[in-house]
Amino acid sequence: MPTDVLVERTVACPQCGHEERRQIATGIPLAQAPELRNFIVDGHFHTFRCAACGTGFRLELPLGYLDFERRLWFTVVPPTALGDLPGALALAQQAFQRTMSTPPVQPWAGEVRRRLVFGLTSLREKLLLDAAGLDDHQVEGLKLALRTDPGLTQDAQHALFFERTEGEDLIFTWTGPETPAPDSAFEVRIPRHRLDAATPDGRPGDLAVDVRLHFTPWDAHPPPPRVDR
Repeated sequence: MPTDVLVERTVACPQCGHEERRQIATGIPLAQAPELRNFIVDGHFHTFRCAACGTGFRLELPLGYLDFERRLWFTVVPPTALGDLPGALALAQQAFQRTMSTPPVQPWAGEVRRRLVFGLTSLREKLLLDAAGLDDHQVEGLKLALRTDPGLTQDAQHALFFERTEGEDLIFTWTGPETPAPDSAFEVRIPRHRLDAATPDGRPGDLAVDVRLHFTPWDAHPPPPRVDR
């Protein structure tokens, strides 16, 4: 990753507790480092392997994703924040107001698409949806409708994430939100007409657009890796 937007922190392996110094990002300003988007989309952003036990893990931290060229403003929080929606929404509102109160960006405040995003897998999905020109309200509504399909169990640990379009089909992966890379999941093909028929999940202007908000419990997630200064 580009080093000019990184800081060094001590990160403990969630499996064995071994500590190592890692370079991590506390924000994703695409104007300064546009290549960060590729690290997110290819699944390598904030993924590490423990030198002691060999466990691979993903580091989930609160951070901001800013892409003023595409008018995207995302506040990213760990997936466990799905269990505290009011607190996560308050964090996103405060971050937006703090940044958009500065004169250089004030004119864009009404133009950016704001989202509260739960985890890096979801951030990756939001970027893929934006590139494909798909509305996340509609896609999350499709996922909700797919809950009744045999073999597509969706719960607090497993969910569908958009990957790409192929002809008249949408391709999703069925995976857990803690999965470090998309190639560890299996693909699900959904006809495009089912998306067109789906009822959007939520309303325009919602900050949190994520079908997993319908699922509980969220305290079942394993503890995240510890990060010290």
